[in-house]
Amino acid sequence: MKKKASMRQVAELLSQMKEGNITEFFVRRVLGMQEKKDVLDFAESLLRRIDSGEITAGQLQTLIEKSVMVYEALVDYDQPLGQMVKDGNYHWVNENVTAEHFPINGKGKKEVKLELYQFDHTVRGTEAAKRLDEAGYRPANPAELLAFGKKFPDKQRQFPIVAIGQSWCHLDGGLGVPCLCEHVGERRLYLSWLEDDFSPHCRFLVVPKAA
Repeated sequence: MKKKASMRQVAELLSQMKEGNITEFFVRRVLGMQEKKDVLDFAESLLRRIDSGEITAGQLQTLIEKSVMVYEALVDYDQPLGQMVKDGNYHWVNENVTAEHFPINGKGKKEVKLELYQFDHTVRGTEAAKRLDEAGYRPANPAELLAFGKKFPDKQRQFPIVAIGQSWCHLDGGLGVPCLCEHVGERRLYLSWLEDDFSPHCRFLVVPKAA
């Protein structure tokens, strides 16, 4: 028999949502709740599913443990891309990650809410963009990825982090997208290819549309 969720767990989850540490989009995705509701309707729907035993204590505990899913990073759109790369203190940088290939779109400084989206299956980059849009996200751009890498330098040691919101077209027609990862202990700024397959180990840096 599955252990039923406690009201303490429910309160903790709703508190994390209120504090902005976890978004409704993420909760719906993990629990398979497809409907989009306002906050009160969402809470009522969640409680009904818990009361019926459809949502278990284990599922809620997983959500709470993963609640630090929303990250805030200051993006300075007036800063040259080369300086953003330098400020990230990477051990190695792909030579094609340049301002010419990835021009910055935007002005001024802005605190941006970012999330790390994980698919439960291998997904092609072009398919991921569509799926993210349907889930209520837009893919992060290189400036946002570099701001994230600067503020949270050790995240890329856990898994590759790719930003598919802006791509560069190589001479062979391939579309390159920047990716943060680790190789033999080094923090690296790679280029991945949008047409390639990304394993579930990879995370896509995204911005909630509702943010």
